[in-house]
Amino acid sequence: MDTYKVVSLSSYSCESDGIDGIPMKVFKTQVNIYTLDTHSLIRINDFPSIPPNGLSEGIIVSGTVNWFAYSTASGDISCVIVSLDLGKECYQEISEPNYDEKPIYLTLGMMRDCLCIFSYSHFFTDVWLMKEYGNKESWIKFIHLPYFGDHDSHYDDIHYQKIYCQKILYIFEDENDVLLVINKEFEKWKWVVCDSKNYTIKSFKIQKDFV
Repeated sequence: MDTYKVVSLSSYSCESDGIDGIPMKVFKTQVNIYTLDTHSLIRINDFPSIPPNGLSEGIIVSGTVNWFAYSTASGDISCVIVSLDLGKECYQEISEPNYDEKPIYLTLGMMRDCLCIFSYSHFFTDVWLMKEYGNKESWIKFIHLPYFGDHDSHYDDIHYQKIYCQKILYIFEDENDVLLVINKEFEKWKWVVCDSKNYTIKSFKIQKDFV
């Protein structure tokens, strides 16, 4: 019999004693898991005090839910991957790959049944694949593509990079061809197939604009 669970995650800020008695604002994260067949609700204890990134979606891989969150453990604000194991009902933090170039935007996804990261820099989109879930050493750079859409390399807005350049939809079995949607004119997208080895655009039988 299948077991269905609902995960509820919320973040809030509150004041702590701070340093030398000076109040300071800290973030708290509360995670609850509700099991439908037993109608039981539990709260995950000792969850890290890091608010989730509002732009991040939960990705289900190998019985876990994964998302990007912010961390201040090192003294600076950094991005971490939080993994919640639905079976064991506990969490861990997963290390990111060693990026070749510092990304300006990151999103999580799943490809080939593996956790993956879409890394956006000023000129390229990289897809990193975790071949063995939870093993940092298994990260590989799966795809490396330049931008093919209309793109101002001097425009640093991360939302522009993510929304108005290109999106990788599918990587074919030969690992050469990549299905993309690219922005050729403002808010007008085209379906294309790209050869990831020589960075050439191939014709696509069905061409359709969409917003």
